[in-house]
Amino acid sequence: MNVYLRLLAYLRPYWVAVAGAMFCMIVYSLTQGAGVFLVGPAVAYLFDPESFDAATASLGKWNIFKQVMGMWGVSFFPVLVAAIIIIFTVKGVADFGQAYLMGGAAQRVLRDVRNRLFAHLESLPIRFYTHKSTGELMSRITNDVALLQGAVSDAVAAILRDASATAVLVALAFAMDVKMALIACVVFPVAVIPIVRLGKRLRRASRRKLVSTAKLSTLIHEMVRGIRIVKGFAMEKWEARKFEGENNGLYRTNLRAILLKAAVTPLNEFLAAVGFAVTLWYGQRRIAAGTLLPHEFITFFVALGSLYPYLKKLASINNVVQEGIAGATRVFEILDERPEPPDSPDAVPLKVVREGVSFEDVYFKYEDEMVLKGINFRVGVGEIVALVGASGGGKTTIANLIPRFYAPTSGQVTIDGQDLSSFTVGSLRRQVGIVTQQTILFNDTVANNIAYGEAKPTRAEIEAAARAAHAHDFIERMPDGYNSVVGEGGVWLSGGEAQRLSVARAILKDAPILILDEATSSLDADSEAAVQKALDNLLTNRTTLVIAHRLSTIRHASRILVILSGEIVEEGTHEELLEHGTEYKRLYEKQFRVDEIPEHAPLH
Repeated sequence: MNVYLRLLAYLRPYWVAVAGAMFCMIVYSLTQGAGVFLVGPAVAYLFDPESFDAATASLGKWNIFKQVMGMWGVSFFPVLVAAIIIIFTVKGVADFGQAYLMGGAAQRVLRDVRNRLFAHLESLPIRFYTHKSTGELMSRITNDVALLQGAVSDAVAAILRDASATAVLVALAFAMDVKMALIACVVFPVAVIPIVRLGKRLRRASRRKLVSTAKLSTLIHEMVRGIRIVKGFAMEKWEARKFEGENNGLYRTNLRAILLKAAVTPLNEFLAAVGFAVTLWYGQRRIAAGTLLPHEFITFFVALGSLYPYLKKLASINNVVQEGIAGATRVFEILDERPEPPDSPDAVPLKVVREGVSFEDVYFKYEDEMVLKGINFRVGVGEIVALVGASGGGKTTIANLIPRFYAPTSGQVTIDGQDLSSFTVGSLRRQVGIVTQQTILFNDTVANNIAYGEAKPTRAEIEAAARAAHAHDFIERMPDGYNSVVGEGGVWLSGGEAQRLSVARAILKDAPILILDEATSSLDADSEAAVQKALDNLLTNRTTLVIAHRLSTIRHASRILVILSGEIVEEGTHEELLEHGTEYKRLYEKQFRVDEIPEHAPLH
């Protein structure tokens, strides 16, 4: 219930629409009761107009009503017909009003939840994404949020509208005859118990359904992104079997949910039939004894017949609420994740980098594993420091500490002698350019991909960055030039072309600190040469940290740090490390022979 109340709190900003919907629901309920109340007199007048006066003699209000009509010279039946038309017209307008107002409020809530969930996902630390798959997160922001609509709109409307209509009809039934009303309502408490139990089971089934749906989304996302690998390794049947297995699990979960939902209606129908049967038996005895007029029984019976559908809706809406709670629980799990630590109150913007970046006795623990152990080094302005070593040694972790994707467990990373935490995160990251092995391009135009992160660059600035990245020529050959859409992940580009767009993005950003993480390792020789020319333009007068496996690409770095198991084991220039180093020399000889290294190898 706490989860549901938390969800309903999102309706608070739209209380005017909700209040309007509630007013419409009250009008709807009152007109429903008024329409039912007119049924008995209408039937009595229709079948025996002459005895209508005698039949209603005990109802003083009807005599007063008829007297007023007599003064106006109006007969009862035309007024009755007009009243029925007016009442049901007002009822229809009220029903439309509550549906539109409540539905609109619910859609605003879904919009707000999606916006908040998306913004919160962006605020979460990088560490969070190492445990969550893309498909699962996509499922939570689409499928899980979609389930909230019923709980916010349909459930609230049903609870207010159907509950108020039920109250009016119950009050009418008791006004007509207390004993019959008590007999008819005796089944209500009996119906509540199984409905509550079925609701709890349905919530569990709904949660399992959402988990299975998320897994299916993950499988689909992985298959589409890796379709070349799937086909290249002839793994279509294997992937299909994985999908089929998960899909069968979702089928069984959905079938169980359908079973639980379907069980509510026949149960309610049976209990309603019992209530109707007992009421008929008791009403027949009262009419035979002369203690109940036929049209009074008709009014009561119509009220009872109108009452059970509302009770049925209230019972079935429990299913909607339980599904909504299952979705809300998973949504709130994400919203309750802690975002990145906020800027400290005394944090200042980082405007310029004058001296460079320093690592001072930095340790970093990822969960229970110590990844970095006492890292100490400095990268000055205009210097190029390269990190080499076996995979998993901690090179990328070192790079991730500079833009504060992670925070050191102990020690500090500084810029110009000040701890990174003393700067606002936004200003820090604006001063850091990153070019990675995995080129990230968005399903947008070439121009927008290059300008990503920049406020309002001109087309001339974008083209200048592209020319510096040696990308202008191939962009001009594309169908729409700079307005060409590159496709998801840059699917319409070659690896070298996509990487040059990534370099152009970094050039346009013009950040004083640059991180190159295996920027050319996945390219062929021709593409690497083109990207290298672009990188040469990018590296000028910047504080640069290079991560590389190809030792030939970093031989002209200012310094080379050899990282082994989270520690710097060797440091020096290429020549110094070959002469005095052990690990670097081992890595070097493992990859190349001296006579295989070009005299002027590229920097990266």
